[in-house]
This record gives sequence, C-alpha cells and structure tokens, in this order.
Amino acid sequence: MTLQRALRVNTRVLTGIAFSTLAGTGKLSLPLVVMGFISLIMSAGQEWKWGAGRPKFRLSQAGWNGLLIVACLAVVGDFLWGTRNILQSSLYVLVFLMANKLLTLTRLKDIPQLFVIGFMEFLAAAVLTVDLWYALAFVVYLLTAIWALLLYHVSCETVQKSGNVDETCLSVTPVPFTTRFFWTTNAIAIAALAVTSSIFLVMPRTGFGFFQKSQGTPIRTSGFSEKVDLGVIGAVKQDPTLVMRVQFPDIEGEPSERVYMRGATFDHYTGQSWINSFSRRRVVAKTEEGVFEVAKKSAHRRGPRVIQEILVEALDISVLFGLPVAAEIRGPFTSVETDAMGGLWLTQPLPGRLQYSVTSIPHYLSIEDREGDLSQYPAEGTSRFLQLPPMGPQVRELAQAMTMATTTPHGMAIAIRDSLLRNYQYTLDVGAHRSDSPLDDFLFTRKTGYCEHYATAMVILLRTLGVPARLVTGYFASEWNNFGHYYAIRQQDAHAWVEVWFPRSGWITFDPTPGTAKESSNPFLKQMGSFIDSFRLKWDRFVIHYNFSDQMTLAKGLKQHSDSVREWVSRGLYSLELRDWTFHEGGSTSVPVTIWLYLMGIFVCGLVGIYALWLRARRARFTPVKRHVHGIRMYERMLKLLTTQGFEKSPNATPYEFSQRIMRECPPAGPMVQALTELYYHTRFGQEPFSPCDLQKVEQLLTHLATVWKPGSQRA
Repeated sequence: MTLQRALRVNTRVLTGIAFSTLAGTGKLSLPLVVMGFISLIMSAGQEWKWGAGRPKFRLSQAGWNGLLIVACLAVVGDFLWGTRNILQSSLYVLVFLMANKLLTLTRLKDIPQLFVIGFMEFLAAAVLTVDLWYALAFVVYLLTAIWALLLYHVSCETVQKSGNVDETCLSVTPVPFTTRFFWTTNAIAIAALAVTSSIFLVMPRTGFGFFQKSQGTPIRTSGFSEKVDLGVIGAVKQDPTLVMRVQFPDIEGEPSERVYMRGATFDHYTGQSWINSFSRRRVVAKTEEGVFEVAKKSAHRRGPRVIQEILVEALDISVLFGLPVAAEIRGPFTSVETDAMGGLWLTQPLPGRLQYSVTSIPHYLSIEDREGDLSQYPAEGTSRFLQLPPMGPQVRELAQAMTMATTTPHGMAIAIRDSLLRNYQYTLDVGAHRSDSPLDDFLFTRKTGYCEHYATAMVILLRTLGVPARLVTGYFASEWNNFGHYYAIRQQDAHAWVEVWFPRSGWITFDPTPGTAKESSNPFLKQMGSFIDSFRLKWDRFVIHYNFSDQMTLAKGLKQHSDSVREWVSRGLYSLELRDWTFHEGGSTSVPVTIWLYLMGIFVCGLVGIYALWLRARRARFTPVKRHVHGIRMYERMLKLLTTQGFEKSPNATPYEFSQRIMRECPPAGPMVQALTELYYHTRFGQEPFSPCDLQKVEQLLTHLATVWKPGSQRA
C-alpha cells in the first residue's frame, strides 16, 4: 500500500469512527444517520472502485451549495420550532459537510477539513453521552487520528518534493508504505495516549461541564412521592434497570449488616394509600466546605459513622437516598431540603447522573428499650404514628393473637414480623382487581402479596397495640460486586419496610417481607457482567466526574506514598548503621554497613560504565562508518565547491530545491549534484548506513563535479 492510499483510507476510517460515535449516542435523527452512513459507504466505494463501469452520480458545486443552504435552514427551523437545542440542531450542517467532503475527496486540502469535521462530531458525542463505550471509541479515535496526521504530513512533504504544479492533488507519485514507518507510528500513538492521560490527570478542573445536559430519558420510579398508592412498587419489581451504585470507602469487603437505602417516609394511611403529612420542608444549612449538615454536630457522637459514595442514574424524582440516619451530605447541588421525618430532597430532579456522598449514624436498639413496656412512651408526640384508618375489629384481634406471648413493644414488633414471615406468602401476582380494603384482603383472604402489603400490615398491627410505627420506601441492596466493591441496585430492588419508634433509641428498622430466591444465571456471564459494570463505575467516577477534589486527593496520596517510602528507606539504613561488620586482621576495625553499600554502588556503576564503553567500541568496530556525520561533511564539501563557482545556496532553499536550480543553470553539474543530494537525504534523514562503497562513490562524484569547470569542459 502506498502512503497516499493509506492516507485516503485512514481519513475515511477516522471520519467513520467519529460519525459512528456520534450516531451511537442516539441523539441523531434517523435521516441524518442514514445520510451519514450512505456517504461513508459511497466514499469507500470510490476508494475501492466498487461498481466500476457503471454511471456515477456527481453533483456540481452549485448543487452542493444549494444543499448547504437547505441544511442551514433546517438548523434554524429545528432550533426555533424543534429541539430548541443549538448543539443538536447544528448536527444537521455537520453531517451534511461530512457527506460533501467524503463524496468529493480528490484534493489534499480536503483532508484537514475532514479532520476538523470528524473532530467536531467526536466532540459533540462527548457532550451527548457519558456511557462506557465512549472510552473505547476515544482510544480508537485517538490512535487513528495520530496515524492520519502523520500520513498527511508525510504526503504533504512528498507533494512538495515531487515538484507537482498542483500541490493540492491527492494522487501524486506513489511512495511505498514501509514496516518501519508502521511501527514508529504505532509507538508515537501509544506515547500520545499516555501523555494525554497524564494531562487529563493534572489539568485544573472548574466544573462538571458547561454543555453537559440530560443523558437520555430519566428512569421512571414509583413509591417516592408524597402520596403512594398501595401496589405501585410491585409494578417495578420485574424491572432489572440499574438505578444506583453504592460504595462504602471505610469498610473492607461487603458490609456485614443489611443495607437499606432509605428514600421516602410515610406516616398517614388512608386505607388505600400512604401519605406524608409532614409536607413542610426546611433548607439544610451548608458549611463553607460545601457540607450539608442534616443533623447537628452534637448528634454525630451517638454512634459510628458510615460513609456511602452513591452514584445515581438519571431518575424522575428528587429524593436523595442514604442509610438511616443521614447526618451529612456532600454533592454537586446548591440546595438540599429535609422533612420532619428525615427525608432528603432536592428542589427539582437533576438532569443526568448524580454522584454524592452521605455520612450516616445508624440507630441501634438500647437494652432499656428492648426490655421496656408501653408505659415508657410519652403521651404526646407520637399520635401521628398511631393513626389508623376505618377498619373492622378483626385487625386488632389478629394483632393481639400474634403478640400473646409478649408485653414489650420490641417483643411485639418481633412477634408480628415473624408471624408475617411465617404465615404469609410472597408473590407479585396479586391480580388486577382493586379492593376497597387491600389490607384486609392481604391479612384474611389472599394471604399473599409483596413488600408494601407486608410493611403496611406490620405498621397497622403495631399501631393497634399502641406502638408508634411508620412505612419507609427505598431500595434493599442485595447484589454485591466483588470487582468494584459496591452494591449494584436495580429497579427490582425497590422495597418497603417498617420503622418502629423507641423512646431512647429512635427509629429502628424492621423488615417483615420474606426473602425471594433470585433466578440462577450463568456464573461466568454474571462475573463478566460484574466486571464490566465495575469498569463502568470507574469510568464515571474517575473520568466523567473527575474534579479538583480528586486531583487534590491524588496529589496527597502520591506525597504520602513518597514520604512513606523515604521514611522506610531511612529507617532501614539507620537500622543497618547500628550493626557493624568487624574484621580481625591484627586488630578490630568497625565499618558501618552503609559505607559498604555506597562502595558497592560505586563498583556497580563502574561496571555498567565499562560495559557501555565496551559496547560502544564494539559497535564502532563493526559499523562501517557513522551514518549522518559523513553525509553532512560530504554535503558541506559540495556546497563549498559550488560556492567557488558562483552557485551559493540560499538559506531559505531546501537541498532538493538547490539541486533543481543547478540542473537548470548548469546542466553538466546537475546529475552529480542531484546524486550527492540524494545520498545526503538518505543518510541525514533516512538514517541509512554510509558504507565504504558510498564513500568511494562520493569521492568520485566530487571529483567529477570539480572537473566540470576545468578548461575543455562543457561549462568552460
């Protein structure tokens, strides 16, 4: 393959990668996608001469200009009456320009224009998606772009050297594509990838991105509004869509306790739905460090802190999830609100993914509350959590039957929970019939249901006995990723459970819903899925959401690591100095070990230096002559000889241009000067060996060149 054809093919491949990446975001309309791929296929057909002999479709420049005007009008119309997004509207013109240049790729100056168009498409794709597949597309695009730029540069040099009148032509004299050029270009591409990665790590961060918009349609969730009908969570229990990932940076491995990501809390039951009667919210105070303090600092000492790093997908709700009870929260939002039951809310759903951290202080049941009776509850302050809907006496009778063997609130909660787990069956198939009393149907008729039925039943049964309780919705984490050390939480993990209030311990979690056995899957596929999802999390964490705080953390980590290494070395050398080596030769002499280490280092360095000198001498012995030094000296001798005859080389002229001048002004000397110039190029830039045969040839050429101006020659 020649360099020119390699350039044409690489340019089309580079453009195809950029357009495919843009089309993969799903933000291009179907006509644009079809037009772009058709132009790529037709351009490839022109390169490989598909359909040779058939009539070809060609459009005049006026026709292309007319289509460009139509594309611009389409942009204006789409921006004013369509998407109202200048970025997506501009894609019409960008794709049209790409098709134009692909189908008229005949000149060398069209190549950089396609480079710019492809780069703009790839940049637009970076704005329109944050998915993991873009990482692979980025690496492929970067390596291909380096190839394209190098090929373009070499092709420009070839055109200039050929002396072609039309230097914009893309089909000049073919130049072979060597293996050495192939591997050198690959090495440059890999080095460029490493350099760009380093620049990415140290480049200052100012924000999440000016053009960052919503990444697709938000995931529809249920059970997290101020009113939740009984049965809405069951509708999403079959949906495997990933909604969030939760890491515990201070815990090694999987947490030992069950993880309930608390979302919304409800206190009032109407018989058909749950309502949050504490609708009034307050704004959480924000410190100078950007921390939202949900609880006062005095309350932080109640128990151990549990930190969660949470990455939430684009959801259609404004709830912030976290382990109970949240004390602090950090994230890229300006305001956080909380209600009287500890729920965390944003003022509106954020577009796109959201990453934040929550510091929680879990409540644990004290011994006094475990053994105390109903008399310990205050007369005021708990009435909201004892509210009951209109119902028959059979519910109270059932609650009393379940708790006959205990008189403590904790014992009642345990007894009701265990009775529900033991005597009722979990199922998502509860029929389409909407009952006037879904709780009675669950407790006395069907005795089957899902988490909302179990949680509602336990809350109401406890309230009939005078124990304050409330219903909580959120997610129960059950899928642990061993590769990334985090929980992957899906829509099917949506859950409802119970919180029971104790005077000294606060709200304690109880889950009366029986566990369900998940469908078995291929272990290998499951491991591969976990690995890919772990890599996807790292891509989002350390690329998409990489910020100034991460840079500072990285810098501090490197400094601490270097300090620890230096301290370890110093401590090791100091300990060695305490031990002396003693030699007994007519006396006792103590020499610190560090001195011997220094001497040993000098000895090793000396051996390395001697080996390097020997290797250099060996190369000089078996290498005929220096490659480029003699070439430069030879060319300087030729220039000196030509200067004495009035042919002085201009500093602005290249060696090739100077040889062409000698060919025109002094034809007898032209062949010798051209031959010497070619030898100079080969040794100076091509790094080809300068053998003794070349030296003999140079001497002959210089001798013949000197005889051109002797009396009797043609010049004379």
